[in-house]
Amino acid sequence: MTESILFLLAAGGALFATIVWRPLFGACLFLLVSPLVAGIGRGSIGLVLRPNELLLLFIVAALGVRALLLMLSGGYRPSPFDSMDWALLALIATGSVLPLLWREARNLPLSTDDVLYALVLVKCYALFRLFRRAAVDSYEVARCLFVSVFAAALVAIIGILQVSQQFGVAGLLHAYYDDPFEGTEDVVTGRATSTIASPFGTADVLTFNLLTVLALRHMPARHRWLLTVAAVLLVVGCIATGTFSAYVGLAVAILTFGAFTGRLLKLLPAATAMAAIGTVALWPVVEARLAGFGMQSGLPHSWEGRWSNLQSFFLPRLVSAENWLLGVQPVPRVPAPETWRMVVYIESGYVWLLWIGGLPFLTAFFYFVLMSLRRLGQVARNRDDAVGCAALSSFCSVVVMTVLMLFDPHLTMRGAADIFFPMLALSLASSRPSLNEKARFVPSASHIPGRGQESMLCGR
Repeated sequence: MTESILFLLAAGGALFATIVWRPLFGACLFLLVSPLVAGIGRGSIGLVLRPNELLLLFIVAALGVRALLLMLSGGYRPSPFDSMDWALLALIATGSVLPLLWREARNLPLSTDDVLYALVLVKCYALFRLFRRAAVDSYEVARCLFVSVFAAALVAIIGILQVSQQFGVAGLLHAYYDDPFEGTEDVVTGRATSTIASPFGTADVLTFNLLTVLALRHMPARHRWLLTVAAVLLVVGCIATGTFSAYVGLAVAILTFGAFTGRLLKLLPAATAMAAIGTVALWPVVEARLAGFGMQSGLPHSWEGRWSNLQSFFLPRLVSAENWLLGVQPVPRVPAPETWRMVVYIESGYVWLLWIGGLPFLTAFFYFVLMSLRRLGQVARNRDDAVGCAALSSFCSVVVMTVLMLFDPHLTMRGAADIFFPMLALSLASSRPSLNEKARFVPSASHIPGRGQESMLCGR
């Protein structure tokens, strides 16, 4: 036992030192590991945090030590602070700080859940700042993009094996990961929840990375076939989640990317073919979801449940006493009256915004969306390197997230936020790689209308 502890301490110390020495390693480590452990529940290893949250704290601590050492040596340079930071801080002020202050002002007790939910946006901003510090040029951004796509492909494969009931994957997920659905303790094989333990979070992770693959599609020939394989896996993985919001998000992603790049007519046939392959391969999943429309009401049971929950538990409290002005409480759930479930969650992203922070939070969200689209659109059009790829992917991801907020709070969705906010940071890296770094890549001849000479990294 002592030897095992010493080994773990030595390995942890070596890992910590590596991140202090090379921050990019920490960023890539998070992108690789987080999607694979995000669904492991709090308390499963005796701590209040999830493993991916512990990993984030570990990396942030290492970067803090690095910053301190640089300050002592006189070599510290702060990473840029700009309009994106202000937009994210506005979200924190209205979605984290204001709800806690408003609860105190009404003399209501603060619970641990109140504080933990209020810290979610702080965690998201910490992720954003971490990646702004860790990836500073387009070569480092490219490394992060490829690692993210690789991890997402693993998530897709696990999800596909889960719904295909192959190799005992569904049983392993049931044993070591959170139950994805309230009131369900059986092994889940009808929808791909994968290592995110949520079909919605899984779909977001796969869709956001699919956009990255599309942006990187015109890479040198030795990478192109791998990106094609990744695209097919990600699309099939999205279909395996068996959620209508996943299919809506996938369609919005393709349409937005095609419209922005002017490739919609070329992109639609390929996307349709991949979707057809996934539908045929996973027909039992799709058939089960379509069967919901055969009910007497003509709507799936889950849709009726969503609307019933909003009408019964959330909308009445939201409109009473003008709670929509400053919000109800930081925790976006209420105790369930039934015995088969413990709590009821808000299943509408925009109701979620009003419930937590009222009109200020809703306003801050729309400011964040509009500012992000303007900033990311500029970068995507003006940068012809990996940063431009990240910006294009992020631009489309913001559109997807904004649409999907009609269904669920996708801004902070488990797993999805761990790629969404790092991607925002990667989109704003200001430096370009050196000539030696550029020489590792071979340029491509393809072109996007409105862009300058195409990237050696993206080749668009």
